[in-house]
Amino acid sequence: MASRLANQKGIDMIFESAAEIVRLGGQLAIMGTGDANTEALRAALVLAFPGKVAAHPFDEDAVRLLFAAADFLLMPSRFEPCGLSQLIAQRYGTLPIVTLTGGLADTVVDLRDDPVNGTGLIVRAIAGISLSRAVADAVKGYHDPLAFPLARRAAMSKDSSWEVSLDVYEALFRRLLRSEGPGNR
Repeated sequence: MASRLANQKGIDMIFESAAEIVRLGGQLAIMGTGDANTEALRAALVLAFPGKVAAHPFDEDAVRLLFAAADFLLMPSRFEPCGLSQLIAQRYGTLPIVTLTGGLADTVVDLRDDPVNGTGLIVRAIAGISLSRAVADAVKGYHDPLAFPLARRAAMSKDSSWEVSLDVYEALFRRLLRSEGPGNR
């Protein structure tokens, strides 16, 4: 995770899922800062799982290194108008595990639903247990010698540029102009 450590960003769900992530063989890197209580909970996780959970303050250069080294990005936000981290992570081949909200829903195709074009996994509900289930599915997919590389390639080759959106907006704009032309008011 690389984010502000706040409930909006789902840090509580990550805390609830940390033991299961480690039990499944994962390692967890939490990059960001939050309030004193959140910082204390994060420090307790690091102590509880030495060598399996790491913590670091947010640093843009370090985030890109983390994305380049990671297999998955946890981004279980309660609301996320756009979200850039999942797009950056995908470029590095790091598959985002996201909730179905805002820009996350628009930019991640669940590889369980679409194994050919999947670019990440979607957490089915806003709850720690749902995040744990998505992580378990991610670990299972990670061990599939065909599925995981295919998903990474799909994520890395995904066009997240404005070109496609601009074409859609331009077509809408032109259609609206035609509908408001003389005699259509």
